[in-house]
Amino acid sequence: MHEQAGRWARAAETLEKVARVAREPAARTEALVRAAALALERFDDRVTAESRYVRALDLDADNLGALGALGALYRRQGDLLRAAKLMREAEARTTNRIDKARLLYDLGTLYQDGLGTPGRPPSFWAARSTSTPSTSSRPSASRRSTSGRSAGPRSSPCSRC
Repeated sequence: MHEQAGRWARAAETLEKVARVAREPAARTEALVRAAALALERFDDRVTAESRYVRALDLDADNLGALGALGALYRRQGDLLRAAKLMREAEARTTNRIDKARLLYDLGTLYQDGLGTPGRPPSFWAARSTSTPSTSSRPSASRRSTSGRSAGPRSSPCSRC
């Protein structure tokens, strides 16, 4: 009601009160997420918004709205490592494939643009790319074919393996 009338301070107070007195954790969490959004959008109060998002996550660690909004807040503040951590948590918790793909895309963009150097993968991805087995220790296709074995069908689905 206060939101519809444009009384943003009263709306935030009411949502805070709901968050304190509601019996169901889901209702308390939703009230805190809405109050945090009001603090950020209407008052540009990042400290209050962060506090409310954290309280919402204390009540429900799987709340994707709070995870996403807090991650976006951290990203806007330039705290890219914390933003990336929350994006990974949200991706791990969602079962919606479209949301998962969006989060992974946004996370990749964050790593490339914010945490990495153009042309070089950030250490997060570099560590994963170097952990794959090296193909240099395998015999080449020419050495395998001349070793006296027949060149019958391969068991590997990869034509280079």
